[in-house]
Amino acid sequence: MLSKIDPITTKPWAKLSKLALQKNNILDLLKDPTRSSKFTFNYGDFHFDFSKNNISNGVLSNLIELAEACNLKDSINAMFNGEKINETEQRSVLHTALRSEERPEVLKELEKIKSFSEDIYNGKRKGFSKKKITDIVN
Repeated sequence: MLSKIDPITTKPWAKLSKLALQKNNILDLLKDPTRSSKFTFNYGDFHFDFSKNNISNGVLSNLIELAEACNLKDSINAMFNGEKINETEQRSVLHTALRSEERPEVLKELEKIKSFSEDIYNGKRKGFSKKKITDIVN
């Protein structure tokens, strides 16, 4: 199991807290001719462009430092490896497994969701007032 690091106890968090108090004018930030190259990147088929957001070089570098201080890469790897990172329930989170229906426990949970949804749709499960549920707010 990974050792848990509280992000608010790290140096990058303290630096980010100070930076958050600064009031940057986005119009001033957009004057930087290199801004687009600093705050844009591609990953696979995805294109990320943060250049039009109120983010500075200092914020970006401290966010990266925060990710490193909290061992984010290790946590992501642990999630993909199925390690028990859900501390409340002491189990794997299985978020990534939902994209691959090969795991029996995922198929079981998906079947539960399907059954529950059908029970709501056909009126078998009713709301608090004992009436058929007609709207769901998610």
